[in-house]
Amino acid sequence: MIQLQLYIEGEQVELHDNESVTLTQSLQDVLDLQKIFTDFSRTFNVPASKVNNKVFKHFYNPSIQGFDARSKKESKLYLNYKPFKSGKIKLESVQMKDNSPINYRITFFGKTIELTDVLGKDKLSSLTNITAILKYDATTIKSRMVSGYELSFGTTTVSDAVIYPIVTHTNRLVYNSTDDTAGTYNISANGTNNHGLPVNELKPAVRIHFLIKAIEDRYGFKFSTDFFNVNNPAYYNLYLWLSKQKGKFEQEDGNRPALTTIRNVLSIGGENELKRGFQDHHFVNRTRNKPRIIIIKVQAPVGTKYTLKIVSNDFRNPSPFYESTQTATGGTDIVISQEDKLFLETASDNANTWEGNAHAISIITNTAATFTMTQTVIEFSSITAEGNGIAQATRVGEYIQDVAYTTTVINEMPDMEILTFLTGLFKAFNLTAYYEDDTINILPLDSFYASSTETFDITQYIDTTTSEVSSVLPYNRIAFEYEGNETFFSAFHKQIFDSKWGSISETVEDVPEGEDYIIKLPFEHQKFERLLDSGGSETPTVQWGWSVDDGQESYLGKPFLFYAHKITSGTPINVLDSPAGAKTALTTYFIPSNLADPTTATSQSIHFGQEANEFTATNANNSLFNTYYKNYITESVNSSRRLFKFAAFLPLKVILNIKLQDKVIIFNDLYKINKIVTNFENGKTQLELLNEVINFDVEFDEVIGRLAKTADVTLITADTTRTTADAGDRRI
Repeated sequence: MIQLQLYIEGEQVELHDNESVTLTQSLQDVLDLQKIFTDFSRTFNVPASKVNNKVFKHFYNPSIQGFDARSKKESKLYLNYKPFKSGKIKLESVQMKDNSPINYRITFFGKTIELTDVLGKDKLSSLTNITAILKYDATTIKSRMVSGYELSFGTTTVSDAVIYPIVTHTNRLVYNSTDDTAGTYNISANGTNNHGLPVNELKPAVRIHFLIKAIEDRYGFKFSTDFFNVNNPAYYNLYLWLSKQKGKFEQEDGNRPALTTIRNVLSIGGENELKRGFQDHHFVNRTRNKPRIIIIKVQAPVGTKYTLKIVSNDFRNPSPFYESTQTATGGTDIVISQEDKLFLETASDNANTWEGNAHAISIITNTAATFTMTQTVIEFSSITAEGNGIAQATRVGEYIQDVAYTTTVINEMPDMEILTFLTGLFKAFNLTAYYEDDTINILPLDSFYASSTETFDITQYIDTTTSEVSSVLPYNRIAFEYEGNETFFSAFHKQIFDSKWGSISETVEDVPEGEDYIIKLPFEHQKFERLLDSGGSETPTVQWGWSVDDGQESYLGKPFLFYAHKITSGTPINVLDSPAGAKTALTTYFIPSNLADPTTATSQSIHFGQEANEFTATNANNSLFNTYYKNYITESVNSSRRLFKFAAFLPLKVILNIKLQDKVIIFNDLYKINKIVTNFENGKTQLELLNEVINFDVEFDEVIGRLAKTADVTLITADTTRTTADAGDRRI
């Protein structure tokens, strides 16, 4: 006889003698194929005995504290005191009768479900353990276009963790080897004038592997390296574009962070006490019951917009004090005059220490310029003697603002929950997750089944008095698509071909009453353009993305997932420090792609459908569907597939060792396991098994053939010079 034992945080829980405790293990239920991150769960009652009242700390009595039902507790299941499953227990409720407890209702969750429980609604921006700082200036961007940031978590170092791919957020790029017009977005390095790709058109992108390592580090998970592997380009070459808003890579208000460094102090004067009050970037208002006012003058290039901000800080409680937005006249502008009578806040009076209010003075601007600021503080003998200044100190210093500002990877994350992000990856590659040896094992479904060669012949344990054979629920529509498909090239593709870029959809006409099987990825899917030489005969190695809508306006869309490929010794392209700035020719750069390696015909794509490789204009046949879904869908829709239900009295050695990826033999027939439900009261196990499909139905095979069609190599490209259409390349 098999008996079940339950432990919660090391304490054994008493079970009802007559409680029908069943545990369900199901990898992917054939009736709900999109379930992931679940191992098994079961809700059941345990008696409100003295032992259990102690375990649950008399939860029914709110005056007794100790058991927090808001969180799950570590738990373990044993069979005949041999380890069976690890997981967590959640206390759901207490059943009462005559004001006394009868039962505790609890739910046991398998380990893998802990992933969803821990992550909750946390967003990618919650990965605060990513501390990488990004400096956004021309020098840094050009450097990271060639070689990305190398970032680490513990002993794990990720190369090219953050890069700047050639994806523009506003303006269209062209390549014209014969045009040397200055100030254009022609990225050809030919000629002497300054034209090309301005660095402020670019945004960074983070390698997906780095985010996976961050999730592991932040939440204490350990994912297996079966799929999340640096040697798996289908995964490792994936990037997420760091774009949280349309257009420019700046703060939402268009301002750069405040300048706090004063350089070249030119003069300072006045009473010794006042001199000591001047700090590097703020004025400490040490007072002896003497009021003080401040006068500020600013000189900057004409038309320069800036904000002068003063923050009062007693070193414990900073607070806004003064703020004014100005447009420079080119001369010396009096921002705060003596007539404004801006009195500095008084300090806690201590003549011999620096304690007291400090007034931090900042200039905030998004314009590259040099600001000269003059600060004058006038001290009066008393409030009533305000008109007679008895001491004065003046400081003049330069604030130098360049085009750079500093941000963080986290600050630029797109708005997406971590669970949504992970679920998207799982759906893309048809991944499975199961918990084993303190590791969440991640495998594509085909690899999951291939990971085990174990078979269990359970013929002798089958209850032959009852069994059931039924057809698998058919599908009348099968669709795989991205939620975001609205960037300029993708939208135009749909207009031309009446199909979403990278998506597939097929109706099974002879199954009118079937259900839909639809996979939607929560990402943006862009069509890219390999630039052609519109004015000459060169063959550029540049492929680019254009994050605008069909009206050519900046577009945000869904978080943008893509492959990045480094071009080395490529066509030289001009990169500009600013739209009108100096040029630098680069021959190494990262291009966006829908293939892990766009130069290789057999490379994995992130299309579901069979689309053309934009870089080579050849077939890209290794689609997500072909690689990760074809076998599964083929078997699922095949008319030979059956769902078998058996009852069995399995021995302990089988129950303890059988896994969902194993196969079962019954009367010499081979089956895959869909679901195992074990009742530990009567020792009976209910099995849902899927027969191995041998003979394929021609009709459904044709459906799969249409889903796995050969790519049409017709491309849509864009430039600014001409509009043509033919049977080959199409230009708009």
